Amino acid sequence: MNLASIIEGHPGDAVALISRNRSTTYGELRSLVAAMRGGLAARGVAAADRVALILGNERDFVVAYLAVVGLGAVAVPLNPVSPPAELERQIAAVTASAVVVGPSATEGRPARPRLASRSARNTSCC
Repeated sequence: MNLASIIEGHPGDAVALISRNRSTTYGELRSLVAAMRGGLAARGVAAADRVALILGNERDFVVAYLAVVGLGAVAVPLNPVSPPAELERQIAAVTASAVVVGPSATEGRPARPRLASRSARNTSCC
C-alpha cells in the first residue's frame, strides 16, 4: 500500500483539509494530486528519485508530498525560509531530480535556489 492512497475512498465533497482558512475537499485534493503527479512524471520523475519540496506548512505541501510518494519517489522536505545558498547545498546533497518550490519560499526574497546541471531530468517544477 502506498501512503498516497490515504485520500482514496472518501466522499468527494467531504473536507480533506483546511489550510489558511480555506477548505479543500477530497475530490479537489485528488484532482490536485493527480495533476501534480502527472506534471512530475512528464518531467521524468520516477520511482526512487528524490524530489526536494521547498514549501511551507500549507495545502501545496500536502499536494506535492502525496504526488511524489504516489509516484514511488522520495519526498525530501526542505525549510522554505533557509537562505538560497543553503537550499542549493541541501538539494545537491540529496541529489534531487526535481524541486517543487512554493510561494512561501519566494515571498520577499531576492533569489531562488538554483539547481546544478547534473542531468536533463534535474529540473525545477511547479
